[in-house]
Amino acid sequence: MTMFVLVINTALKLVTIRLIKWIGYDTWSEMFTKITNATFIALFFNTGIVILLVNANLSEVSPGYFFNSGFADYTPIWYTQVGTALTTTLLYNVFIPPVSQLATSTITSLTRKLDQGLSPNTNRYSTKCTQPAAYIDLYSGAEYLFFVKYSSAFNVTFVTMMYGAGMPILFPIAALNYISMWLLERYNIAYNS
Repeated sequence: MTMFVLVINTALKLVTIRLIKWIGYDTWSEMFTKITNATFIALFFNTGIVILLVNANLSEVSPGYFFNSGFADYTPIWYTQVGTALTTTLLYNVFIPPVSQLATSTITSLTRKLDQGLSPNTNRYSTKCTQPAAYIDLYSGAEYLFFVKYSSAFNVTFVTMMYGAGMPILFPIAALNYISMWLLERYNIAYNS
């Protein structure tokens, strides 16, 4: 279930960003604000609200088959099933961005090495690129997607504040998320921009 939530969150980020870019806005700041807000709402709804609704028993107020799970209230079983999934999702969010960054950096480094030739005594500035634009694309840093980072930080904050009173372990996990984000941003600004 945790991996499903993480995959859906990634898909929601990509779809939201593409939809808002497709819509288009007058200024870049307006577009980035819309992307940040829409991505945060999608992530928070998928991470914090859907898990609550899917496991809720609202049969007293809503007749039918929807929201008819076994949990009418927060019980010890709810914490072992739903709370574990929620905690694991936030814990994976600590480790997925650095692993993703490592994979991206490795691929970029290998691509650059292939462009320069694999021999160790090759000139550092030699390239197989025939056009300046191709050279710039290969050797410049990746696009800095700050709006995705903001929406992820907002998601961690809101989910932690929503469930943290019942599951205090979310506060140290949120702190680990913030530390991981901070270290990754320091690395990106120093080495990848």
